[in-house]
Amino acid sequence: MKALHRAEISAALLAVLAGCGTRQVLPENVALAEGTSRVAYVWQEGDTWRFLAWAVLDADSGEGSDALALMAGFLPNAAPSPGETVQLPLDPALEDALLNRMAAARLVREATASMDGGRAGQALDLLSQASALDPGWSIPVWDISLILLESGERDSVASLLEPLAGKPRAEILLARISWEEGNTSEALHHVETALAAGEPSAEVLACAALVYTITGNTYQASRLWLRILAEPSAPSALRVLALRNCLMLGQ
Repeated sequence: MKALHRAEISAALLAVLAGCGTRQVLPENVALAEGTSRVAYVWQEGDTWRFLAWAVLDADSGEGSDALALMAGFLPNAAPSPGETVQLPLDPALEDALLNRMAAARLVREATASMDGGRAGQALDLLSQASALDPGWSIPVWDISLILLESGERDSVASLLEPLAGKPRAEILLARISWEEGNTSEALHHVETALAAGEPSAEVLACAALVYTITGNTYQASRLWLRILAEPSAPSALRVLALRNCLMLGQ
């Protein structure tokens, strides 16, 4: 893909993110509503409970998708039919934002398929559209940043992530940029900001643990590796990495 096109996408995304306060967006890590609060949602072709949990709850584990299905009145292994309206256990005020999030999630899914097929240019276009639909969602920007980082465009990535400062995914990528530039103290600052943002994912814990391991902070590193091992929903690859490092650190 030509560098000019990448720069155009970066500039367009910056404009979108700068104005993200002008539209309703779905916050990340949405909590399931209690009681009778519900949002009507029309099931689409290709939807699954796991896909909805990933897009809406930021939950890759089966627990999140199972809870979403059960609270919507379905068994986890019983998906509605396309076109069927389901009542999701979410705050009714999020109805419009939910539609934007799901439309963006489908574009991210298409972008992933494009990347798997070696079509990076198409993936960037799709991810840019996803960010325009849901400016507050960090996943499309995260994926764009990864693509740009592989091309060595660190400055573009840092600019893209600036409006999302404080979100764990953004902070971890900023930590990577600082680390690769030799700025260890700044990398540690970004890592600690990511850890302080709510309940960090296993991926965030692993990135932070690696930085602490390399910089010699064995106490913090060991504590985070053990947290990953204690998390049953952590990806198996990260659990293996955590076990290796715990053994190396004598835990």
